[in-house]
Amino acid sequence: MMKRFKSVIAAALAAVTCMSVCACGGDKEDSTKTYLDVGVFDAGLGTVYFDEMKKDFEAYYANESFEDGKTGVVLRPTKKNTEFNPAQLLTSMKDYQPVLYLLNTGDYEAFTSAELFTDVSDVMTEKYLDENGEIAKDTGKTATQSIEDTMLDGYSDVFKKDDGKYYAVPFMYSAPGIIYDADLFDEQSLYFKADGTVGANAADLAAQNCSAGTDGKSGTYDDGLPATWEQFLMLLSAIRNKGLTPFTWAESPSTYQISRVFNIIHANYEGYDDFMLNYSLSGTDNELGEINDSNYDKLLEQEGRKAAIKAFYDITKNAGNYSVKAAPAGGNTHTTAEREFIQSKRYGTRIAMFVENSYWEQEARSVFDGEPQPEQNGYGKRNFKYLTMPKFVGMEGVEDQTNEERVIPTTYSESYMCISAKNTNKNAEVQTRVAKLFIKFVQQRAQLVKFTANTGCLRPYKYTITDEEKQTCTPYTRSILELIAEGATVAPNLAIATKRRQFTGEDGFDESNNGFAFRAKVDNNVYKEPFTYFYMNPDKTVDDAFGEMKSTITSILKEAGAI
Repeated sequence: MMKRFKSVIAAALAAVTCMSVCACGGDKEDSTKTYLDVGVFDAGLGTVYFDEMKKDFEAYYANESFEDGKTGVVLRPTKKNTEFNPAQLLTSMKDYQPVLYLLNTGDYEAFTSAELFTDVSDVMTEKYLDENGEIAKDTGKTATQSIEDTMLDGYSDVFKKDDGKYYAVPFMYSAPGIIYDADLFDEQSLYFKADGTVGANAADLAAQNCSAGTDGKSGTYDDGLPATWEQFLMLLSAIRNKGLTPFTWAESPSTYQISRVFNIIHANYEGYDDFMLNYSLSGTDNELGEINDSNYDKLLEQEGRKAAIKAFYDITKNAGNYSVKAAPAGGNTHTTAEREFIQSKRYGTRIAMFVENSYWEQEARSVFDGEPQPEQNGYGKRNFKYLTMPKFVGMEGVEDQTNEERVIPTTYSESYMCISAKNTNKNAEVQTRVAKLFIKFVQQRAQLVKFTANTGCLRPYKYTITDEEKQTCTPYTRSILELIAEGATVAPNLAIATKRRQFTGEDGFDESNNGFAFRAKVDNNVYKEPFTYFYMNPDKTVDDAFGEMKSTITSILKEAGAI
């Protein structure tokens, strides 16, 4: 037993040594170049985007000297998942070699309280970008903008601390949603005709011989898509009648993506301003009146929540609406659900729609790469699109939606790039200077565009993407960009209010649940989204779920001291 224990300890020490010294299998160091050790969180985004950043940055500074006797720079990445999980990194960062980190998510409050991050206010506030967001010294134009100037609204409220300083640079956000197979919709004529019945194909859309969609305007992105929830139910019926399966999603270890669809319905019912009150806890709700951090539990009464509950009530009532693997205990993880959706084109029953984040194609790249006929079925070749949310009007038990604004709620909005203030790096001072140059480099417009093309996600900054550049993105990413170009409003899930940040780790506030969206306790079971709630409690009504959601979340907030 003691011998086995010693072996485990030895293996663990070897792993730590490998990370802190050689970044696990890295090439032998070139003594003529300066190195920058980078920790890259390796999860849904993958690391292809970083490999491109690395190549471009090294080329840009190939002839620059940062140390005597050395020319050029090499980025030396350590790509990890579990080790760079925020909960673990909070205690272990000081023992690691990387100076710069690119993290999909992390408890900014906890890291800054522990003084683990270097002040990057100089990087955030220096005006070095021209009017188009490119590096001014390269374009010859006047430098008029800083990174701070180009950030989307709300970000400074989170990332600028009370001391007026920034300790991290906002990194990315993802747009979860319902993904539909546009090729299948074309082949099976699943778009809506002008008379409001299902039966149009892509040629009909091109000829505008179809319905006008949710916005009621012909010639826009949502042409042919269901305009109302009633039409969406008609679409589900049409898909089933053709022997197809409407949906799949991940059910294990949790159906967290359903929570995100819940938020999409909620946001599009309420509109941007009222929905964002759930993150700012400050302002005036059109129906509920003034909201502040002492009465924000009133937001649980927003009718958009009931609309989302009603949606999943309807979906759950017919088992033909979803894959067997998507049901509780069906076995779908996020990656097997991706595989099921992609490969349903050639295996089993074809699936029309899927629920995931906008980086899903990147996450499933290996599945696409293994498909036959890669010129048609490979990564970025198939025509997937983002489904706009239909309006909730004429639905029993739910007040008619009045909002016309299209809203795209996001996740991972509090991801960031940061520079470690405590590490084992023997050249930390030099690497910190290089790290700041890297951050500035990847903030130029061309790099922001390239990131979007390589991930399906966006950076939280104001930047334009030309029609030519959009062609470097997958059809799915282009569909989201088209919606935004038409005026859809991005709603970042930023915990803007101090109270939201303070209790962000409490049950009901966590990132996977995208804020306090839905929790309902029945007996000793707590359901985190309405699909499982109705699946496990088939006799429950929409009003039951709405009432139990309010009482459950209220109890959670009271126990946390949040209200």
